[in-house]
Amino acid sequence: MASGPSIEGQTEPSEFLPPVPPHEFIPSYLTKVEHVHRSQFHTKDEMALRDISTDAWVAVGGNVLNVSDLTDIPTEEKTLAEVRARANLAKHAGQNLTHWFKPRCYPLQLRQCSNFCHDGQTEYFLPQGIIPDVLPFEPVTNYAMPKAGHRSTEWWNDSTREVGKLTKKMRKIYVVNMLFADEPENATPDLLHVCAEETLDQILFRYLDSNRHAGSYTWKFEGEVLTMEKTLEENGLADDESELKELDINVDVYIPTLHVYFNDDLTEA
Repeated sequence: MASGPSIEGQTEPSEFLPPVPPHEFIPSYLTKVEHVHRSQFHTKDEMALRDISTDAWVAVGGNVLNVSDLTDIPTEEKTLAEVRARANLAKHAGQNLTHWFKPRCYPLQLRQCSNFCHDGQTEYFLPQGIIPDVLPFEPVTNYAMPKAGHRSTEWWNDSTREVGKLTKKMRKIYVVNMLFADEPENATPDLLHVCAEETLDQILFRYLDSNRHAGSYTWKFEGEVLTMEKTLEENGLADDESELKELDINVDVYIPTLHVYFNDDLTEA
């Protein structure tokens, strides 16, 4: 039963009126992308954004690791060696550090070298300086371990730090929304940087930043409907970058263009 006028003379809303959904949630948008998730792969540019001491990612052996707790200098007192180790790692945040380690070796081991300034003594190859969890080869009395003590595994072999994989190849694609095909001023292609390992569904997740209704579109390339569960390569979009470079052609001359067509599904619940 609807209530009467309030004391201010204004009519209050009826209790039978349906609640107004929050603006940021649209049922059709949610139901059509609920199966879509961000892929585990990251581009170098994405990883490079995590380059500060309080938010630091690095790549080692194809894995992207979160080392923020090792680069952020805590407020409590630390030894000079540990502060230096944390600072050296923080300088390389957002980078691929695979070259610090021996190739084709698991668990990962730091590279080694002979120090001819110390009678050829074998040491870790650390041109970047000491880093956390590195211990000396020989017992010494003037060395303060940067290792925190509670970590039983070196950070580069700690699987709990993994936040994803570093893509082996980043690809560029254009996405054109054909809903605006008759409005050239609104049909500007969206340039996406995607990972070669990602399926079209996972690329769709990236496209949501440009079009939140992307789940209501059919994706095509050169008139052919694309299979969303397959990668670009599996859908016939070959990566021609190496061939273009061999011919000394700018790789940005040809960037594949995908067209998305809006589905008339407004009558769906």
